[in-house]
Amino acid sequence: MRRSREETAETRRNIVKTAGIRFRQNGICETGLADLMESAGLTHGGFYRHFDSKDQLVFEASAGRVRGQNRRDAGFRLHGQGPQSA
Repeated sequence: MRRSREETAETRRNIVKTAGIRFRQNGICETGLADLMESAGLTHGGFYRHFDSKDQLVFEASAGRVRGQNRRDAGFRLHGQGPQSA
């Protein structure tokens, strides 16, 4: 059965989110793809439908984390809670 683009994108987001959690818990080197994919509710073989390598996943998970942190920091500055208001 062929999946829609939306389902494929949602699966990819789920993998990236799960990877971020597992990388923070166990470290990047200690997180194996098989365990990661099992945590995401998927098979190890399915990983390569979404990513070329673990390095690509590490980059995307890290970039998402940085973007989220930048948004939170911007929110603090908007409300006068940033370090510059101390």
